[in-house]
Amino acid sequence: MAYDFAQLVIVLLIMTPLVVLLGKWLARVFTASSHGLVERWTYGALGVAPSEEMNWKRYGMALLLSNAAMMFLGYLLLRVQDLLPREEHVRLFALVGMHRRGTAGRGWRRLLR
Repeated sequence: MAYDFAQLVIVLLIMTPLVVLLGKWLARVFTASSHGLVERWTYGALGVAPSEEMNWKRYGMALLLSNAAMMFLGYLLLRVQDLLPREEHVRLFALVGMHRRGTAGRGWRRLLR
């Protein structure tokens, strides 16, 4: 019990200053009027004008397309998991399907061996 509490205290002591630093950095990034080098390269590669405003229809379409792309990527990973290296780590994707079928309690130990 004391070991668990010590771990919690250590994590909090490490994370608290990091949260403060990250918060200051995020505030500076989101309120800056200029864009960084990586942002400019990304905007140029995607053909985005950072000064252009996005209306709700365009935002909605971008949201739907990005979600569709991520769903396709997840589906693709599940379909090709047998072809991926290190099968013992990749088999964890099967836990998602087992959870949906309600059989996660019976088979998770076998998958993680």
